[in-house]
Amino acid sequence: MKRQTKIHIHKTLSIGIITFMLFFPIRFAYSFTPESEPENQYQNHYFKFRTTAEILFENEQLRITTAFPNPASINATLEYQMFSPVNAKITVSNVLGNTLNTFNLDFNDNKIIIPTTQYESGVYFYTLSIDNKSIITKKLVVKH
Repeated sequence: MKRQTKIHIHKTLSIGIITFMLFFPIRFAYSFTPESEPENQYQNHYFKFRTTAEILFENEQLRITTAFPNPASINATLEYQMFSPVNAKITVSNVLGNTLNTFNLDFNDNKIIIPTTQYESGVYFYTLSIDNKSIITKKLVVKH
């Protein structure tokens, strides 16, 4: 009889863990690496996301995460991977729409660090632009 009780507890525990994971999903780190030899000069660039940040934008040319940490006190980082050269940039602006900084995404780099120490505590916005078209805007909170 005790053996059945242990099995019952194990099943209950498993159901509890599954239920917990459904309501509180765990973010896993992204890892992108090439699976075969590169076919052209741009495919040999690969990158491993070392964060659990969400994907901000992804297409056949670019994959970029949201800014982390958010809220930020010293720096906010956006990690990215370019699959082919593209004219992309991140623009940081205040709530009035005034541009504070612009960061160009370099094909040979894999992250942008926004130095938030130069901003007052408050709400800011960062916009991803590709070929001078605004793609997506997100909020960045700065707390000192």
